[in-house]
Amino acid sequence: MYRREFLRMSQTLTKAFVTMTQPLCEAAGLSRPAFTALMYLGDYPEKNTSKDISEHCDIRPSLVSMYIEQMVSQGYVKRQSVPEDRRKVRLILTEKAQTVYRQRNECMQKFIRLILEGVSEEEIRVWLHFSQTVSDNANRLLQQMRVGEE
Repeated sequence: MYRREFLRMSQTLTKAFVTMTQPLCEAAGLSRPAFTALMYLGDYPEKNTSKDISEHCDIRPSLVSMYIEQMVSQGYVKRQSVPEDRRKVRLILTEKAQTVYRQRNECMQKFIRLILEGVSEEEIRVWLHFSQTVSDNANRLLQQMRVGEE
């Protein structure tokens, strides 16, 4: 019944945010997927391996390796060995990356302010509850699908 509207709204929000952050991406000299990976590392500093990026950002491991190389060579990320597991390498944002990350967060705050213009606090609370329920349902569905694959 509402599926088209729901999907269209999701696509529109994503497109608007991508468009709004495109100048940051270009100024950083990063491809969109590399920019996404960099922002993921900023958002989840404890999930800082190439495997984490691949799983969360839904990017093939071989491409993640290429994007990491791009970020390292441009001075956005440094690699850090994990003493207890020599096979594992942590990816740490540099100060240069932290600057881009802060700019993206400022952009995100502006984006949220603009898209919520004219929306009451009560409507926001209802929407947040609705969004959390939908997200929980989607995560449960993904979990069930993963179990079915095993």
